[in-house]
Amino acid sequence: MSVGVGAEQQQVTGVMVHHSAVASNEGEDEAERLQGYQRYHQEQGWPDIAYHVGVGRSGRLYELRDPALVGDTFTEYDPAGWFLVLVDGHFDEQAPPDAQLDGLVEVLAWASARFAVPLDDLASHRDVAATTCPGERLFRRLPDIGAEASRLAASGGVQLEPTCPSDDLADAWRPEET
Repeated sequence: MSVGVGAEQQQVTGVMVHHSAVASNEGEDEAERLQGYQRYHQEQGWPDIAYHVGVGRSGRLYELRDPALVGDTFTEYDPAGWFLVLVDGHFDEQAPPDAQLDGLVEVLAWASARFAVPLDDLASHRDVAATTCPGERLFRRLPDIGAEASRLAASGGVQLEPTCPSDDLADAWRPEET
């Protein structure tokens, strides 16, 4: 069931962590995996992949959907207002590697600063829907991850720059001029 509307504008008021629920292995092409999820989501009639940013096993961060647009979901919650982070892997079956957790901390710190959203209320998919997402091995670590990301955000945060900028979407990820 698709509850999200994808093409509607949103103002981010919270950050939510998901997993792909598909086991990932060292050396797999992370971008190719994310493109596969994108194709699947578009086959469901969604305008793009459901999430705003993806975190690969390597810790690399991937732009997915413009954060100004509402995400999508197969479950019964309203994704409007959420910055949706996809951590690629099946964390009921495998533990996330340290590099991936480091990338998650970075994107959470960035999102906290960018959208002025505190991470003491960091949410996971299971907090709002009947699901095990983001998997037990990631879920139980979220309080520490959120605290670490909050410390990083408070100490000056993280600046994310696209490595392959394209059109307007990349502009959304560039730090605003002050």
